Parts: sequence; C-alpha cells; structure tokens
Amino acid sequence: MAPEMIMGESYTYSVDWWSFGVTLFLMLTGKLPFYGKDKRQLFENIAYTTPDIPNWLGRETRDCLLKLLQKCPDVRLGVDNFQYHPFFSCLPSSEPLAIACGPSAVNTTAENEINYISGFSSLLSDDANIIIADDALSN
Repeated sequence: MAPEMIMGESYTYSVDWWSFGVTLFLMLTGKLPFYGKDKRQLFENIAYTTPDIPNWLGRETRDCLLKLLQKCPDVRLGVDNFQYHPFFSCLPSSEPLAIACGPSAVNTTAENEINYISGFSSLLSDDANIIIADDALSN
C-alpha cells in the first residue's frame, strides 16, 4: 500500500506507480523495500522511512526506485514522466507502452513443459527454468 492509502488520504493512479516500484524492488533485490515485525510497524516504515537500496544496483536503477517509492505522490515517478528517466531509455519513445509490449501469448504447452512465451527464450545455463528477453524471436 502506498503511504497516502495508509494515511487515509485521497489518492490517484500514482498508487499504482508506487506498487510498480515495490514490485520492481522485489524483482531486482529479492526482498521487499519495507518490512516490520507487525502490520503497525510495517505501515509506519512505509509512511516514514526510505528504503535501503543496495549499492550493487546501478545508479540509474537506484534513482528510479527512489523516485517510484517517493512518499509524496505529486513528485513520484509516474505516467507523465517515467519515459524521461534513464532507467526506461530502452523503451521506444514513439509508441505508447501498451503497443510497444504487444499482446500476451496464449499458453498452449503441456502441463509440465516450460511455457516459451513469445519474445522469450531459454537462457543457456545450469537452471533450465531461467528465461531472458529475446526480441529476435518476437512475432
């Protein structure tokens, strides 16, 4: 939950960008940006503390996370300004994000097979379940 929700304030779509920041943090670090021994302490940390972002993440990545997890929704990175952040420089600037991503693939694989989603391929490693983006395979 974004700080403004915890504080009982009115909120807009910027809470979704907060949630995206939490999700991105979890994907990049393997842990949540805020924690507490109970719900009360967790909510206090969300509302009043800055997440500890590891130094091993790149400068642009750390900056992006800090801006997505900005307490004040008016200055939070969001729909009006995310495309100008260097972290998102790989996205095409001439198309809306939904068009650039394309449609979702339908899962037509057997139950125990890896689902090779359109645009992804198996990464050659010891772990056969790791996948990476592969634009050359996109339709």
